[in-house]
Amino acid sequence: MLNDKNSNHPIKKSLGSIRQQRKLSEFDRIRSIRKQYAAELSVVRDALNSSVSGVIIADLEGNIRYVNNTFLRLFEYDGKVDVYGKNAADLFASDKVRTFADVKAIIDRASGEAEEFEVLRRNGTSFPVEVSASYVTDSEGNVVGRMASFFDISKRKQAEKDKRKLEVRLLETQRLEAIATLAGGIAHEFNNALQGIMGNLEMLKKNFDDNIGIKEYAKNMEAQTHRLVKLTKQLLAFSKGGKYRTTQMAVNNLVSETLELIRHAITPDIQIVSAFKNAMYEIDVDPVQLKMVISSVVLNAVEAIEGSGKITIRTHDFKITGESDNAHDSHFTDSYICIVVEDTGKGMDETIRKRMFDPFFTTKFQGRGLGMAAAHGIVQNHGGWIEVESQPKKGTLVKIYLPAAESRKLDERS
Repeated sequence: MLNDKNSNHPIKKSLGSIRQQRKLSEFDRIRSIRKQYAAELSVVRDALNSSVSGVIIADLEGNIRYVNNTFLRLFEYDGKVDVYGKNAADLFASDKVRTFADVKAIIDRASGEAEEFEVLRRNGTSFPVEVSASYVTDSEGNVVGRMASFFDISKRKQAEKDKRKLEVRLLETQRLEAIATLAGGIAHEFNNALQGIMGNLEMLKKNFDDNIGIKEYAKNMEAQTHRLVKLTKQLLAFSKGGKYRTTQMAVNNLVSETLELIRHAITPDIQIVSAFKNAMYEIDVDPVQLKMVISSVVLNAVEAIEGSGKITIRTHDFKITGESDNAHDSHFTDSYICIVVEDTGKGMDETIRKRMFDPFFTTKFQGRGLGMAAAHGIVQNHGGWIEVESQPKKGTLVKIYLPAAESRKLDERS
């Protein structure tokens, strides 16, 4: 038997050396494994931070334990310490999903399939995302949490919204063009018939000059014929087939003159407020036809006000840019004059708003003719367009856009 006290015994020294080598070998193996894990974790961390989606990992109670850098950027957090400990439910905008049970259901239901939600940035503003989620398991396969990725779809949503707006505008334009084509054909036929009637009336007055009865009848018929001639001109204006003579002028003067002409038709209970901007572009317009447009819009606003109210008329320059939400598709220039008529009337729902430029359309018991339809045609014939915003009981806002003349301002002219 070996003596334990004899530490220098060759066999004992050999056993100690073997044990030491084993310890060193195990240490090197563990260090190598740890180094490999660290490298793998570094690759995973870099991959997550390079993801286009914001990633979170939450425990079973929904408390956030990890977020990547993309998440911090999307949700506008300064650092991860501002997020850790928060509950995933607080990320969602809707009250319906801002409970743990619902958020858990969302992540469970998603299971890799993306679903759309509104989520909240740190400052409280919302934006749309696609959320996809999966379980997080430990080495034994037990579910210990959930991982969810948030992909910002704001640009896609805006593109879809813009596409819908363009489709609606195209449908409205096609519908109005179809009506305008019909109106134009009727107007030309109607005008030809009126010319024959007016010629015969002139012959009646000439050949029966001494017959008071015939002269009186002819006079009444002539008055009605002139009314029909005016209606025909409105039809032609709506169909963009009306003839007009343009002159270069300041829009503020034209609006003021129009208001003076129609002031007698506005009751004292309705306040007219003018807000004209100086140094505006000039416009090339037929003043008679544009006065018809302004008077039609203003009088339409008067009829929308029940009792007392206010009509505000503003003018301002308008520049079309790439970011303009209401830039017209087929604009002739990038410089326009905008005439705004805003009333405090009863407003319109979307169904009525879409039909307000239809010939003879009215919400009243008796039709009022072609006022707004003719206004639409005249403005289009001048290279402009009309936009209408309205809601029931919240009034109506009408914007008339007309191209500037040679893009020159009044104060820039020599």
